[in-house]
Amino acid sequence: MEVDEEKRIRIYDFIAYLVSSARGLLVEPQMYGPFRCLDAASRFIRLLDDFGIRDAYLSDLKKEIDEYKYLVLTNEEKFREFVVLLNVKLAQKVRNILSI
Repeated sequence: MEVDEEKRIRIYDFIAYLVSSARGLLVEPQMYGPFRCLDAASRFIRLLDDFGIRDAYLSDLKKEIDEYKYLVLTNEEKFREFVVLLNVKLAQKVRNILSI
């Protein structure tokens, strides 16, 4: 399936963000890794939404990520707690979807 030029640019922009994040993580502080992953998840959900692939749970997840991801700059302990809680919540959702 061919994609139009605007979508192609958005896809390449997202891939470039991921690759440049990998490069940055070679020299950035360890806590930037989780932040970069959360930011990438948020960007990916936005990309899906912009492409017409919408999911209410993912939209709520994006809002939550965007609200709390910057805790890494002000309160690393709360950021760590958020990342752990987010993993638990998402694992429960995936489990429900897969009916495990």
